[in-house]
Amino acid sequence: MRDQFTHKQRRKVDYEEITERAWTRIASKPGTALRLLDLRRDGCLSVGAPTDTVKARNQTAGRAFAKAVYADHPDVDGFLYESRLTGADIYAVFDRGIGKLQAMDSGMLEEHPELLNVLKRYGIGLGDE
Repeated sequence: MRDQFTHKQRRKVDYEEITERAWTRIASKPGTALRLLDLRRDGCLSVGAPTDTVKARNQTAGRAFAKAVYADHPDVDGFLYESRLTGADIYAVFDRGIGKLQAMDSGMLEEHPELLNVLKRYGIGLGDE
C-alpha cells in the first residue's frame, strides 16, 4: 500500500497509525431504535444550545452540553450532528445506548476497502517517523 503514495502529499500519517487500528461497522439491533438528539442544521438553535456545541474546534462546549444532556435526560441515547470538517453525519452514542447496537462487520484498518480512497480524497500520505 505504501507504494501508491509516492507523490507529494499535503499531510502524512505514520504507517503504524494505520496498521495498529481496526474498524467496526455498527447498526442498531433489529426492532431497536436509538433515541438521538439531532443537532444538525438548526438543531442547536432548536434546543437552545450554543453552536459551539458542534461547530467549534475546541470541544469544551460540546463536552459540557453532553454531560448536561446525559445527566438530565436519561431517555436520550446520544447525538446526531454534522462533522465540522466533512459535513458527514456523526453518531455519538452514550454508554447507556451501546446495548442497542450490534457489530455488523469489522477488520484491520489497513485492509478496509475504502482506505485508499479516503487517503487520496484528503491528500494524506503514509510515512514513517
